[in-house]
Amino acid sequence: RFELTIILDETKCDRDPDNIVKAAIDYLKTRKLIVDDSPKYARGIHILWGEAPEGCRLVLREVA
Repeated sequence: RFELTIILDETKCDRDPDNIVKAAIDYLKTRKLIVDDSPKYARGIHILWGEAPEGCRLVLREVA
């Protein structure tokens, strides 16, 4: 079970945030960091504007 925070840099992000969420989830699944994003596993997905030197930063946190 996890919570995911996606931090987007508004000066570097030129995509819709909902597309980035899908790409982030797919990336984490291919790296086997998460099983999937069903409610059984994903206890929270948060999208924020903030500092992300590469345009997007992911913070994955395990929850009980």
